[in-house]
Amino acid sequence: MADEKGHQATDADHLVELLVDGVAYGGFTRGQVGFSIQHLAHSFSLTYIDRWVEGQDSWPIERGNECVVLVDGKKLLTGRVDGTHASHTASTATLRVVGRSLTADLVDCAAVFPPGRWSNQTLDDILKDITKPYGIRPRVFEDKPKPFKRFSLNSGELALLAIQRAAQIRGLFPYCDLHGNLIVGKIGENRTQTKLEAGINILSASRDEDWSGRFSDYIFKGQRAGDDETHGRAASQIKAEVFDDELREAKRYRPYVVIRRAGEGHKYLEKRATWERNRRAGQSDRVVVATSGFRNAEGFWQPNVLAHVTDPWVQLDNEELLITAARYRFGPGVSDSGYVTELELTHPEAFSMEPYRRRRRPKGKKKSGAMSFAALVRQARAQGGFEYKGK
Repeated sequence: MADEKGHQATDADHLVELLVDGVAYGGFTRGQVGFSIQHLAHSFSLTYIDRWVEGQDSWPIERGNECVVLVDGKKLLTGRVDGTHASHTASTATLRVVGRSLTADLVDCAAVFPPGRWSNQTLDDILKDITKPYGIRPRVFEDKPKPFKRFSLNSGELALLAIQRAAQIRGLFPYCDLHGNLIVGKIGENRTQTKLEAGINILSASRDEDWSGRFSDYIFKGQRAGDDETHGRAASQIKAEVFDDELREAKRYRPYVVIRRAGEGHKYLEKRATWERNRRAGQSDRVVVATSGFRNAEGFWQPNVLAHVTDPWVQLDNEELLITAARYRFGPGVSDSGYVTELELTHPEAFSMEPYRRRRRPKGKKKSGAMSFAALVRQARAQGGFEYKGK
């Protein structure tokens, strides 16, 4: 339940269990469950430590077992066990179980669909064909489904990359839900009512701003097979350019050139260039926040949700950011409660096909929380906070 300011009041203790073949295994002493909209497969690692008794058997959890990670009896992740590690000493027995969501096979394996091409098929049709061998049924949220004139798999292409490529042409993004389903839709359409605020529910925060991965000019070139409508130079010399206005204003000339098969032609290349620019701009400004417990006002903290963040030290004043990843961690030393959610956030424009909006601070106003060194010295001296000992 949230208070009038949107802060979630919740018991930070949680019961974490692993459900395998109808049996719920508990008593884990430490672990981590990770979600990200940038990684189609979510992951978990759970460790059980007990007193060693000679002759006792380890838990009958096998590689490949389907499983569900439960928190307080509610489903958090649906997937399979990738591996186990069992060990013991003279006094303790340890078992570690690791795994990923059901979509892991789409990340690891190639897209196989003879003859590897489609004509006049919708995105939903194409993704069903790609995911059918893996027993995964996609859910596509597209406002007005439009058939692809043509779409082809690249030789040896991973299923994930083919899915991403097809989805991006339609301005959509693939991700995984709590049930292990493949979801293809828009990013940042949901908001949490729980505000993240320093001194209230933020345990720690950091912000990394780095331009080294950004470029001023994104130039994408390609070609496609000609037809009655598109032929000659229009098919063999396709080019799309988009620009990062912030770097251009800073008079930085940093061109980035990509040669690739155009697929849908100029429109596809332009969307791909726009996505690359926005993605890199978003990655150049990354915020990480830790908060106690696993829940917010709506349930579990989840990626692909917008949240308001206020923390003067990292220069955020009630700014709405997109949660791109959530990591649930528990165990000794994690926090006072032993249960923490680490959230990665960035500007939602990083996952938009629209021009990246430069965020300007009010003119003539210092960055929130910023103070010059001279001002810090004056403040400390006035408060008697330190004594300068120079030579």
